[in-house]
Amino acid sequence: MNAYDTLRLGLNRAVAVAQAMGGMVHLGPLGSSGLYLAVESNVEGAATQGWEEIDRHSPEAPAYAVRTDAPAWTAPTRPEFAACLPGVPSGAGLLSVPVPASDEPLGVLSVFTPMPEAPALHQQLTAVASWIADCLRDSPTPPQPEDAGRPADCDTAELPAGFCGWDFGTGTVIWDDAALGILGIDAKGFDG
Repeated sequence: MNAYDTLRLGLNRAVAVAQAMGGMVHLGPLGSSGLYLAVESNVEGAATQGWEEIDRHSPEAPAYAVRTDAPAWTAPTRPEFAACLPGVPSGAGLLSVPVPASDEPLGVLSVFTPMPEAPALHQQLTAVASWIADCLRDSPTPPQPEDAGRPADCDTAELPAGFCGWDFGTGTVIWDDAALGILGIDAKGFDG
């Protein structure tokens, strides 16, 4: 399962367990000043933009949960709550639990719920956040930019696909032999 599927499955489980109206998972690289929205469920409208990046030092529940490495709840004091969750009942807020990692939390799992002080709910959401962390630890990491050469420089002989590109500076179209073969063009006779 890839990282996105892991986050989506974990979030859906958290929303179901909490009987929440929606939720989000934010991730933040270690040492970064922000938490970045990775997946959401039932968070709608332009107000979603308000949740795309959360400063780690803000008073919002996701940031506070990461700073304290403990569950946190924010009352619905922001007008964005009503805008992004139509029909949010009075008293609903954002309950957040950290997604654990070895040094500091990897991110935060948050759900919109009217039940901030339910210890059983905190335990269930913490278990889901731990499951997310375990799955992310075990998932293969994507190649780093320094490891991923230009596709034209890679050996595509084993792949059923080839590479073509366009150098916009010179107007030259770049083809590898596999791409030409797929198109039925003889590479030896092709002059570009």
